[in-house]
Amino acid sequence: MFKPARPRDAGRMGKACVLSLLLVVGCGGDPAPAATLDLAQAGDLATAADSGLKAFGEACAMDSECQSDACFLGGNRTFCSIKCTVATAATDCPVPPTTGTCNMQGYCKAP
Repeated sequence: MFKPARPRDAGRMGKACVLSLLLVVGCGGDPAPAATLDLAQAGDLATAADSGLKAFGEACAMDSECQSDACFLGGNRTFCSIKCTVATAATDCPVPPTTGTCNMQGYCKAP
């Protein structure tokens, strides 16, 4: 038969729940590393970053939010990406931060 928790146990259980939640939230993984850029690209991205635009891999809702002006709106994930073609993926999709491949919708894949 189920026995309800005593008041002193309820405090311990509450602390355990909060600690568990913090551990789960804190284990999200490392953010995607930055790509290697030449000086011209670095200058363009610095200007974009100063304007508050989002980097590759960050969540977005529309192209205008991203440094690359390319927001991938997927079924499971939505993130700032880079436009590409399968034929040009090797040059369009730098590793890191991308996987170096282009998806079937014309966006560089995130790791």
